[in-house]
Amino acid sequence: MKIVVNSPAGNIGRVVTEQLLQAAEDVVIISRNPDKVARLVECGARLVQGSIDNVQVLDHALEGAEAMF
Repeated sequence: MKIVVNSPAGNIGRVVTEQLLQAAEDVVIISRNPDKVARLVECGARLVQGSIDNVQVLDHALEGAEAMF
């Protein structure tokens, strides 16, 4: 299942992302600052750099997704 997580560097978003990766889910994260989420990317998350305020970023991240957190 492809799941998109917004704010993966936050207290809740990071925990959710880590748990989804441990469950071997297909995780896409949206972040403006790739340095803050580098460890999550190393663990298997796919990064879409930008903000959910940008329609193109959101469209790209959500393509084929089944859920968003």
